[in-house]
Amino acid sequence: MIFGLEVLAINRRMMRLFCVALVSALLLLCLVACKSGEDGGATDMGDEMTLELNPEGGEPFSLRVGSYNIAIAQRVGFDVAPLAEDVLSKSLDVVGFQEVDQGAERSAGIDTMKRLSEETGYAYYQFFKAISVGKGSYGLGILSRYPIVKSEWIPLESGGGEQRILAHATIDVDGTWIDFFVTHLTFGANDIRNAQFQTVADIVSRYENFVLVGDFNTRSFDDYPQFDGAGMVNNREFSLPTFSKYDLTLDNIIYSASSWSFSKPETLDNGHSDHYMLYATGTYIPRAARGGSAAK
Repeated sequence: MIFGLEVLAINRRMMRLFCVALVSALLLLCLVACKSGEDGGATDMGDEMTLELNPEGGEPFSLRVGSYNIAIAQRVGFDVAPLAEDVLSKSLDVVGFQEVDQGAERSAGIDTMKRLSEETGYAYYQFFKAISVGKGSYGLGILSRYPIVKSEWIPLESGGGEQRILAHATIDVDGTWIDFFVTHLTFGANDIRNAQFQTVADIVSRYENFVLVGDFNTRSFDDYPQFDGAGMVNNREFSLPTFSKYDLTLDNIIYSASSWSFSKPETLDNGHSDHYMLYATGTYIPRAARGGSAAK
């Protein structure tokens, strides 16, 4: 009987130790998950991004923003140094890139965003995969002079064609968080592209201070009105062609008009891609200076 009680006591101790180990493992997993978000991995922020979690300073500031479809760096022989020089020559702070390869055989296996970071000296960058290309990947990129706090990507309905995505990075500009987006919409299939436009508009409208750049693959400004409360640097009144072959206005910078004012855009045309780099200076308007609540 005593032997049986001793066995029972041992079993109870083992059960307690098992429970403690299980709880510790669960806590460790939670800490790892939290750290993954801090390190800029794909994180679903969605409606959790509140005004209280989105700090800002009290003073306006300027941000030099660019959009650049680099056509996998083919025109520069897969040497990204000329593309980096394009960014530096215009003193850009944040750039959204389209048609970016990472480790693809067709582009000499280069890690484009890493190389752009090294050549510009901008420490912060992110690649967002849209599709696989052999053993490599193809998609979008963000290069920033300022820290990227978090990042995520959202797949867009692509109708069975090339997968398109929307990339999002929260960037800390000296204490103010801005929401920077980049996309590259479907070419040719108007119904699919228009649906993508609507999805992108619905997502960015959740954020009070967004800037969206991209190759929207439309020659008509009639596709843009669904961006309610937003401004566009490339518009009917001031239209700049950005696609060299047919002088089409495919690229744009769209922004929350309540939070930003932007100068007239410019383009850089030096043959480094079939698209011109589009860029403009944005001035951020702090929440306290907007005259009323900016909450959405």
